[in-house]
Amino acid sequence: MELDNAHIELIQKSLLGETSEKENQQLADLVAYNEGLRAYISEMTKLHTLTERRKELLTNLDVEADYQSFLKNISSKTDPKVVPMFPLKIILRVAAVLLIGLGIGYQILYNQEVSAPLLAVDTYNSEQIEKSLADNSNVILNVNSKLEYPETFDGKTRRVNLEGEAYFDIEPDSTKPFIVYVGNGRIEVKGTKFNVNANNPDSIVVTVKEGSVMFYSFKKLDGQLLTANQKGTLMADAEIVEDDANDNINYLFWYDGVLRFKDTELKDVIATLKTEWNLNITIADEVINQCRVTASFSNVEIDEILKMLEMTLDIRIEKNDGAMIIYGNAC
Repeated sequence: MELDNAHIELIQKSLLGETSEKENQQLADLVAYNEGLRAYISEMTKLHTLTERRKELLTNLDVEADYQSFLKNISSKTDPKVVPMFPLKIILRVAAVLLIGLGIGYQILYNQEVSAPLLAVDTYNSEQIEKSLADNSNVILNVNSKLEYPETFDGKTRRVNLEGEAYFDIEPDSTKPFIVYVGNGRIEVKGTKFNVNANNPDSIVVTVKEGSVMFYSFKKLDGQLLTANQKGTLMADAEIVEDDANDNINYLFWYDGVLRFKDTELKDVIATLKTEWNLNITIADEVINQCRVTASFSNVEIDEILKMLEMTLDIRIEKNDGAMIIYGNAC
């Protein structure tokens, strides 16, 4: 992976000790996502002498060239036990400044390794779980999900890791951002309510119920601001978060048990039922596809919903070997 101009500028600023806390966090995300860069900086930080050459080294620093030279050297290794020898020029130009007067240093780059141990809760073998965190924030985990969190939030941020899907109700704290790491993205909030769905390995979808969040890709330094009733989508191979209006009023059905339809076409209602209950159901007569449904169901079984549809739309649902077929006339 080549570094783009924004990445190079950020690394150079860090070497000069000119980065802000936010930029330090962005750099930490960058090295967490880029294994080659992480190994490169790790090797350089081990070499913390030669302080007297700092000014000269900074003048001639070329991060991209040094980094690519490192990758070339390490990729040519034939014995994994052999530590590659790097050009002295690279060592002198980078190592001397990484730990001397730098704003980030080893701990910021490797905050995952030096932070307090994380606790974990998962729903791989259970139903949904509600977890109250040390700051009084609440997280509801959907099934087949996992949350990692510290016992206390002692640092400058409130950080958790997520796999799967969860609904977050975050206690406001303007001085200590709450950060969710999930897949190749990061969500940062001060206090709000939002849903994160990473069940699909190809994408992460963040939907905001209240307040606002910043949704970042690890590959880019700039995040996307999402406000109430907006959603952001980050594809697994993408660098940019795509934002859009949230057109799925049932995105929290898994959490609140309420299914809502407002002047919704029957074909879309059936598509929702198929997804939520994993049904094998089809509409035989296309003329009823555009029949409209306005209804709300709270914690009811699928059979009750289907019975209501039959009565209100004058349709007929036949069951045959686990499959369901819908017949009817125009509405």
